[in-house]
Amino acid sequence: AEALLENCTTRLQPDGTEAPITPALRTELETLIKDYANQALRCVALCHRKDIQTMITPATATVEQCAQKLENNLCLDSIVGIADPLRADVVDAVRICQRAGIFVRMVTGDNLDTANAIAKQAGILTEGGVSMIGEQFRKLTPAELDKILPRLQVLARSSPEDKHILVQRLNGGLLPDSPETWSELHPGKDYNTDKDKVLPGYKQEWLLSHQIGEVVGVTGDGTNDGPALKAADVGLSMGLSGTDVAKKASDIIIMDDRFSSIVKAVLWGRSVFDNIRKFLQFQLTVNVVALTITFLSAVAGYKPPLNAVMMLWVNLIMDTMGALALGTEPPSETLLDRRPYKRDASLISRPMWRNIFVQATYQLALLVFLLNKGPQLFDCEDGSTHH
Repeated sequence: AEALLENCTTRLQPDGTEAPITPALRTELETLIKDYANQALRCVALCHRKDIQTMITPATATVEQCAQKLENNLCLDSIVGIADPLRADVVDAVRICQRAGIFVRMVTGDNLDTANAIAKQAGILTEGGVSMIGEQFRKLTPAELDKILPRLQVLARSSPEDKHILVQRLNGGLLPDSPETWSELHPGKDYNTDKDKVLPGYKQEWLLSHQIGEVVGVTGDGTNDGPALKAADVGLSMGLSGTDVAKKASDIIIMDDRFSSIVKAVLWGRSVFDNIRKFLQFQLTVNVVALTITFLSAVAGYKPPLNAVMMLWVNLIMDTMGALALGTEPPSETLLDRRPYKRDASLISRPMWRNIFVQATYQLALLVFLLNKGPQLFDCEDGSTHH
């Protein structure tokens, strides 16, 4: 609305005539737009221009000609504020994501005041958070953006390219890694003099300033969101309102277009990861014990306590069933009470190695004791099949 108002010189009166927009009225209208925006209303200005046939030929006119000749000296018809209330599940979903250590940012094409008002309602914009418009964002250098990123929560009046750049600076994905690719991305600019001044930067510079990139998830529904969805670690497209291009570029399709579905995806993702770890911990412990006791028995000159058939039985039946029971546990809400794992987190963590070592040591000690003292303890013959 504010962009169209700048191009309007007259206004439509109730009787259908046009009257000039005075400086005082223009200030009043700008204040009205700001008030609407602060109420989380999307402001739209309706305007027109007469006798366009005398200025262009409609049948052959291009978009550039229309913008140059027609989109000025317009007559303002009205300014409306459109309410687009938050869905009931958004506030709770954002709060759960933040509790789970997920940094939620809003990238939108709305007016900055409208975006701030909506972000505050949703709990995205918090005290100390930064909000800016795309024009300011594009003027930043890579180093300046890196300083702002930890606090950047709202990016308004943004373009799809701004969204793509934001993802690239966060995770380092698809950044130009050579002077040739950088020059293709920035035609007319010199690599040696402008490489540290223009977003999104380049790979070598990013690696020096980032030890490891963030794991980035991006939502999008439009065709223009494709590059950002591809650059993200996890691209989430809208199943109902999303275009085919966005769906193909994404990794996950949200079938009901609800933000709360992202929380479910996070919950199941963490559950699967943790279940895989439980599976591995159980399998490794049992296999380490079985192999070690067999090896020690052979070295010490004893008859191996487990033959090939027994080892196969342990691995295929006892081992697998127990591990599958651990690996198919349903997700628990407590999984959202911790921060995400880092990008370089090992599949087998230090606590897992500790548990495997302690359990394997305990089981080996018990088995060695039973192999040596079992016959006397249970009053049976060593190696007897009768008992």
